[in-house]
Amino acid sequence: MTTSPYSRLDRMLHHVAFASLGMQRALADIEERFLPEGALEVPLRRPVFVTSLPRAGTTLFLELLARCPDFATHSYRDMPFVLCPILWQRLSSGWRKTSTLAERAHGDGVLVSYDSPEAFDEVIWKAFWPRKYAADRIHTFTPADRNPEFEDFFRRHMRKLVARRMEAEGGAPGTVRYLSKNNALIGRIDLLRMLFPDADIVIPLRDPWSHVASLQKQHRRFLALHAEDRFAARYMAWLGHYEFGTTLRPIDFDGWLDRCEVRDPDDERFWLLYWSQAYEAVMGGLEGGRVHLVDFERARAAPREVLERLATALDLAEPRALVDQADRFREPTVRESARRPANPLERKVRDIYQALRDRCL
Repeated sequence: MTTSPYSRLDRMLHHVAFASLGMQRALADIEERFLPEGALEVPLRRPVFVTSLPRAGTTLFLELLARCPDFATHSYRDMPFVLCPILWQRLSSGWRKTSTLAERAHGDGVLVSYDSPEAFDEVIWKAFWPRKYAADRIHTFTPADRNPEFEDFFRRHMRKLVARRMEAEGGAPGTVRYLSKNNALIGRIDLLRMLFPDADIVIPLRDPWSHVASLQKQHRRFLALHAEDRFAARYMAWLGHYEFGTTLRPIDFDGWLDRCEVRDPDDERFWLLYWSQAYEAVMGGLEGGRVHLVDFERARAAPREVLERLATALDLAEPRALVDQADRFREPTVRESARRPANPLERKVRDIYQALRDRCL
């Protein structure tokens, strides 16, 4: 959502909350005293992780899935103490603001409120893996990157959100599932599958030409926003949202940044290279797990059909809760899929896209 609704007091509170993630981790331990009995023993059955490069439709799929009774996820109300959501919910309940819809900072027509779903688990990754976040890039994770303390904390955090949803709206143990949207997870798919062997990973796939155009447009938009509002840049960095603007830190798939001959994000070729590296990595990790590619362009053209397939793939308890949201999809305003590749890089992008599209639901 936009940062403009935050008052001076709100901004000070965010500074305090993110000044030390170690403090939030300590508060997360304290909040366990306030949990319902058995909350940390609830089953983590088939969590769902939505990931892709930003601007691929991940927010829309998060919102669609979050409206299904199967799932528990974060909302904007969990800010800024995202690592201790139960404690913060209790402390802040007396002065909660009325939830009203407003367009988010992306300027893309997506309306959000304090009660809109948003997954903040990248903050947990940052808290335990600071060396993965270099000044100019985010390093990928491999199955060799294991940290028992992180894994225990992450699972306890997921259980807290599941238990909160069960307490608020009912649901038998094992029927409520954790839901996350985290674009950075596209660089950690192999490790994620190792940590959660029964997880479902949903990857929206967008036409690369319109996708790259949107990435470049948003980068320019956030450069202007960050120049006007330093808090907006800090806000994104605190959350690990390093996708655009002055906080841009691309994911370094297979060390591509050191080999990249184009490092200027104002050049379309930079985003085409980034796209090709990201989805080439996705293509290499499709075997041996519940990875569900979703054709975003096909979803726009035939949303009910695509949502029915996704509901089946995720084994939703109430498939209609997902399928009946088909009207959320909009026809694209610009059609760029007919663009003909003009050089080896564009041909590579086309070939990756076509190969992945053949694997979509």
